[in-house]
Amino acid sequence: MRQFSTLSAIAAVVMFVTLWSGAALADQPAAGPSKKAAAAARMNSPRTTVGEVVDLVPGKSVQIKEETGALHHYGLTKTTKIDGDLKVGGTITVMSTGRWAREITVQPANSDHAGSESNN
Repeated sequence: MRQFSTLSAIAAVVMFVTLWSGAALADQPAAGPSKKAAAAARMNSPRTTVGEVVDLVPGKSVQIKEETGALHHYGLTKTTKIDGDLKVGGTITVMSTGRWAREITVQPANSDHAGSESNN
């Protein structure tokens, strides 16, 4: 008889924990799909990044370094619009969607540096 009541108590505890954890989980939103959807939305949303060109494979890819030191690698396509002379060392603004550059604007060279070397 004592063994039966011990088993009943264990079963009751297991049932309580199972029901309680299920109820607790039911109150929380599903994390899997919404996190993935949010990450995909961020990845595919248009972005603008400014930085110095540190690597260039003409017609294929460009890598830039922001002032913060963050590196970004963008693929180039036949439809990527490039305004200016794209070269390593130049400063550019990249408008992208995901990992693909949609539009690149080359910033003009800083005129302060050119003017400071002239002899008056």
